[in-house]
Amino acid sequence: MNANQLGWTDALQMLLSFGFVVVLLLVLLHFLKKMQQGQGFGRSARRMQVVETLGLGARQKVVITRVDDREFLLGVTATDISVLGQWAADDRPSDLGAPMATSNPKKT
Repeated sequence: MNANQLGWTDALQMLLSFGFVVVLLLVLLHFLKKMQQGQGFGRSARRMQVVETLGLGARQKVVITRVDDREFLLGVTATDISVLGQWAADDRPSDLGAPMATSNPKKT
């Protein structure tokens, strides 16, 4: 057989080797994602996570974070973080979408 010709066994061997490398890369990617999320190699899940973020301006936002079984509503600016409210994670307030009462109403 000529050195430039490949037999079907050689082609099959190259194809299987390529498939093995692809599967190995996919498995490695899966483990790297798990490690990035804090769940890899027997570690427990993270205790703190950001549930939702709402930008209010260039340097202000409101963030809902969950720590263990509590959720916190945080006001974040460039220089300060303030706790605006907190509740049990399974007891989310039903009035989150309702307008808030102001502390200094307009005088008419």
